[in-house]
Amino acid sequence: AEQADFVKIMASGSAFDRYGIPKQAILTREELQAAVDVARRKHSYIAAHAHADEAIRMCVEEQARTIEHASFIGTKTISLLKETKDVWLVPTVAAFYQNPDTTPPQYQYLIQKLKDMLAISAGCLKEAYEAGCPMAFGTDSCPGMDQYEKGIEFQYRYEICGVKPLDILKQATVESARALGIEKETGEIKAGLD
Repeated sequence: AEQADFVKIMASGSAFDRYGIPKQAILTREELQAAVDVARRKHSYIAAHAHADEAIRMCVEEQARTIEHASFIGTKTISLLKETKDVWLVPTVAAFYQNPDTTPPQYQYLIQKLKDMLAISAGCLKEAYEAGCPMAFGTDSCPGMDQYEKGIEFQYRYEICGVKPLDILKQATVESARALGIEKETGEIKAGLD
């Protein structure tokens, strides 16, 4: 954690790993507690990759600052999150978009896997949004990728997860700044902020 802005951990399996099981927690509570403790000692925080509800719940309970993806968050975890301070979900529904025309042969398995995950995740994230869970904005993509260039995260949050356009804008600005702890520097149009 020396000189790092934050520490990212893998709390559940990955969708992009052929043998990864996204619904499976792969970190123990003790490992998570140790990571959070080390990050705090360095005045930093934990960003946790977590698709699985069990992993998301542990991250909420142990105070990981951001929970990336949160794909399969369940009703009980949503209730717990609403009672917790300083923990944000960072859904990345654009990560479920896979263009068959540009997907190399060795990654064709991803097309159906991600489509199946999106069908479940959309409902989970819609429930979390409607319950008022704090959400920041992430895409899990970068310039040059279809997901990024086509604005899929904005589209999917609106069309598939039912997030209102104004709330998407807030998630991408002020809520993201709060999640990162930089709301006194940026995140909204206000005198003295970048």
